[in-house]
Amino acid sequence: MSNYTPNSSIVRRLMMKLDPHFFSYSPLEQDTVRQHFMQTQYALINEYLYQELFALKYDAESEDDKPLNNEQLHLLNAHTTAMTGIGDNSFTLNEFQGKEFDLTSFKTLEEYDRDAFEFQRKARLKENKNANKQESLPYRLYLNHNWVRFLDDENCFHYSTLSSLSFYLFDALDEEERLLIEALIPYKWAEGKNHEKEVDGGFLWDMTQDANGREAQLEALQDRARDYRHKRLDELNSQFHNDEDPAVYFLKDHDDLEGPRWDIVIKNAETAKQITIQHYLRDCEALLETNDQLERLKEDELEKLRRYINEAYKDICQYVNPNVRSLKPKRNVVISANTMKGLNDNNNGREE
Repeated sequence: MSNYTPNSSIVRRLMMKLDPHFFSYSPLEQDTVRQHFMQTQYALINEYLYQELFALKYDAESEDDKPLNNEQLHLLNAHTTAMTGIGDNSFTLNEFQGKEFDLTSFKTLEEYDRDAFEFQRKARLKENKNANKQESLPYRLYLNHNWVRFLDDENCFHYSTLSSLSFYLFDALDEEERLLIEALIPYKWAEGKNHEKEVDGGFLWDMTQDANGREAQLEALQDRARDYRHKRLDELNSQFHNDEDPAVYFLKDHDDLEGPRWDIVIKNAETAKQITIQHYLRDCEALLETNDQLERLKEDELEKLRRYINEAYKDICQYVNPNVRSLKPKRNVVISANTMKGLNDNNNGREE
């Protein structure tokens, strides 16, 4: 198991190359400037780090050829995180942000999350003038596998996701639901006649479920399970929001392919209010609870789901007509060429 620690001398020299005045700025000014370096000077950064770290020449035109192996890529990401991250732990959002975005404007994680919630709510309202239930819901902790990167107190690099406790449990229900349903009604995916048909913007995704004549029961069970799961998400959001006791959970993993992972689960908005960007890990650790507690919460939700699906299955077998399928509006799903390639590779058992 490898740790990836950025070389502070290399980082310092590169920062001075990007902005000769960088180290004359105040800490806040440095954080304000550094967070956008990868957007504004991506090629220059890679050219410098490829040469300094690996004695390789960076070629932007052939970047898709992936000249770096996994260990080199993790080390490169450790250095770019040290360059662009803010606060004690070089906290970095690993998702696209516009040039006007400024992470330093949010003191706490709750402020950032509430802003993201409002932005998405307004975007949905703009697309759909008829506000639905989702747009009328009050703010609850919105974190849902937000990709971030940071350095720990030993200056070691970590990939990470940030999730609310309710979304973490929701995902566990989603995974368990698929396994339970497939055990009760085995099925496989079959290509439709328009699958991978090229259209503007990408390729059509046209796959159907073959359940050996039990497609109506399968669809009914999937619909009920999905409704149950979303209902539980709403209930858990309210339950955890109203319980003001803070809690944070750490989930750590590491393998040579995926690199070091340190996922963080945060109970509610009250917890997020106590976590600052500047002192990220220190604040999280002050609110840390045991993973045994998290596992008990998850197992309790999974057991409720198992009981619900088994009861729903019995009811569907008794009352659903296998010859009648529910009518639903058909939607064309268009995916990019890269996404289609990745799905096909996964289906073939290949990894890159």
